[in-house]
Amino acid sequence: MKNVKKSILLFLGLTLALTFCKAPQKTAYTNPKSMVTLDIPCSGPEYFSDENYMRSTSAYDHINMQAGKNLANQFAIGEIAQDIESSISAVYDNYRKTIEKGQDQIYEGRFEGMTRIVTEDVKTRTRTKCEKIQQNQETEKFRFYITREVSLEEIFNKAEQAIKNDEVLKIDYDYEKFKNVFSEEMERRRNNG
Repeated sequence: MKNVKKSILLFLGLTLALTFCKAPQKTAYTNPKSMVTLDIPCSGPEYFSDENYMRSTSAYDHINMQAGKNLANQFAIGEIAQDIESSISAVYDNYRKTIEKGQDQIYEGRFEGMTRIVTEDVKTRTRTKCEKIQQNQETEKFRFYITREVSLEEIFNKAEQAIKNDEVLKIDYDYEKFKNVFSEEMERRRNNG
């Protein structure tokens, strides 16, 4: 009985030792000569959002040139619309808190509705900053690179106008507070993006 226990313990010990005591793994080495720098169209700092513009870049492959271009545009506009919506939503939330109406559900609902309206309006005003087309000779597919942009001033003006046009919200509207909240949010997004 003692021999069986010793055998089991010895077997377990060896199994654990073999499991946890592997030989060190070799680090993969990449020859620097095999590395290539890629020049990707519509990319780099001049295509990032900055203090004047919100931007989005999309790349899309498609066999049909016009359909591919349309889809690349839709994706870039969709991404910029998401950025606008989350930015405006944050601005409205922070502004609502500064006018001491933070928990008032009437104000909250009005701001949520305005966020959607402003986003829909502003996304139709995006412009193309960069557009490049490439074709893969083997697959004959086209690759589209598109950067779309919209001015932050335009976003601010639409958001401000939405407040001014609302009978309830315009009563407490303060231009300087709203402008400061908007500027702070855009700066925060630039620094985090």
